[in-house]
Order: sequence, then structure tokens, then C-alpha cells
Amino acid sequence: MLPAPDAEVLDVAATTTDDLQQLAPHVPDKVRAAVEGADPGLDADLAAWAAGTRPHLRLLGPIQARTGTTGKPTAVAKRKAFYTELLAFLALHPQCVTIDQVVDAFGSDATQMRVHLSKVRSWLGVDPTTGAQYLPEATKSPGGIARGMGIYQLVGVLADIDLFRRLRARGQARGPEGLSDLRAALGLVTGEPFTGQRGRGWAWLADGVRIDQHMVCAVVDVAHTITISALHSGDLEFARTATETALLAAPYEDTPRLDLAAVVAAEGDRQAAERILRDDITNRAEEGEAPDDLPARTADLASSPLWLKTGRVA
Repeated sequence: MLPAPDAEVLDVAATTTDDLQQLAPHVPDKVRAAVEGADPGLDADLAAWAAGTRPHLRLLGPIQARTGTTGKPTAVAKRKAFYTELLAFLALHPQCVTIDQVVDAFGSDATQMRVHLSKVRSWLGVDPTTGAQYLPEATKSPGGIARGMGIYQLVGVLADIDLFRRLRARGQARGPEGLSDLRAALGLVTGEPFTGQRGRGWAWLADGVRIDQHMVCAVVDVAHTITISALHSGDLEFARTATETALLAAPYEDTPRLDLAAVVAAEGDRQAAERILRDDITNRAEEGEAPDDLPARTADLASSPLWLKTGRVA
């Protein structure tokens, strides 16, 4: 994905050799072909997301759900925050969930939860191309039919997290051509992931894998990769856009702050870059406390960055 010699990249970007090995590894052609072949519907799903023809769920920023062209928004109008949370629970469990899992997550009884799920079904509507429900009845879901039991599974509902992951996987597999996929993935990010949660809701999110925290890291990694590439190619406008998106999603992370310093230096304002390193990274403190000790990576990148040396330009 970043075919230039490491030394060239390190001259202009706030990154390390380890970063480059982790974020832009060499991918054999057969792996690229396998990854691309495993997800033939990605571009169609992206087009449907842009067109708004199918229900979609935003979690990479303020939480938002919207029905497609056949849904009934009035079905959940008075309690949309709750039903959006229920939709998110289903979307984040694509391999199906039982009624018991839903009950455990939301602390209700099975009868009431079936009523709630029925309202979600009405809210989402049906896929106009197939006539099938976006939330089939439990015994009629693909997973339910395959396993011979009643389980709930969304079919055809679009979620930004899912699209982001798929774009990232394909992008990393495609080498330099994959940067367009990473840019599309970053374009799905609108703020800090999972913000605007319903009061006293979303307790289930803290159980097991912390997908909210994982996605913050994923956004930072994708933005960092794009910024590295853009700084090396001299595309300072997009380097800044990627970095600012990362700061929007992860305002307390060191990586996008370091990236911003490198971008500002490449733009020609070395004094401002120094101020960012000093005030926003090395001397950053909370509520009058002394600055925290910096992680080793941050301390190393902030101590004597190559991209701040006199005469270096992106």
C-alpha cells in the first residue's frame, strides 16, 4: 500500500518502521484475489448506502438509524432511541441472536421483546428487489432455517461499521490501488463512534468485545495510513482532511495529534508544528495535573522528528 522506501516516508510523516509494517504489509497477488473475490457485493452496498434506498445504521459518530424506501418510520417514532439501540444490537451480531440473548441484553421478558422486534420489522420494511423482510421472523431467517430454530438476523440492512471493515480489508489487500477504499472507509466517519447513546441504555456494549473502542483504533489506523501516503505524495489537503477526521473520532489519541504536527510542518508552519508537539502532546495535562508520562512511541516521535528539520519539505 505504501511502496516507497521507508526512509522516504519517515522523512515526512510522523510514523515508525513498525507502523509501516503493520499498516501496509506486502500482500501476495493470490491473497488480493481471494479478498476481492470474497466480497463481490461491496460496491453495490456502497451505492445503496449513498442512495439511501435501504435501511442504514450509523455508529461511527453520532448514532443514527434511517429506514429505506419501504419502511414505516411511524412504527418507532415515539421510542426511536430504544429501537435504534435494538437495531444496533442485531446489526452487531450478524451471525444471529436468540430471543434469550436479546432478553439478557435488554433486561425485558421474551413476550415483550418479541413485540419490540415486530415493531423493528415494521419500521425497516421489505427489500423492494426481493420482497423479503429486512428482519425476517425468527423461524424464517437464513440462520434460523439453516439451524432449524428461531433466531433473529438482519438481512440487507447497511451499517457503517460493516462497510468500514470491508473497505479496509479490501483496501489493504489491493496495494496502492487500495488507498481509494481507505478513503471511502474514512468518509463514513462523522465523529466519535457510538456517541449519543440512550440514557441508561447500551449496557450490553460493555460486555465481551468492546467494538466501540476497537472502532476508534481502526479509524485512527486508517487515517494514519492515508495521512502517511498523502504526505509522501504531497497531497497536503487530503493529509489534513484525514488527520482532522481522526481527531474528530479520537480527540484524545496521540497518533492524530502527531500527524497534525507533521501536516502543519509540511504546510510550511514549523513554529505551529512545534507548538502542537509542545502544548498538545508533551505538555498536555488534565485539570491542572502534571503532564502524564508519554508512551514510548509518542515520546520517540515527538523528541526529534525528521520532518521538522530545517530544509525538509513534503
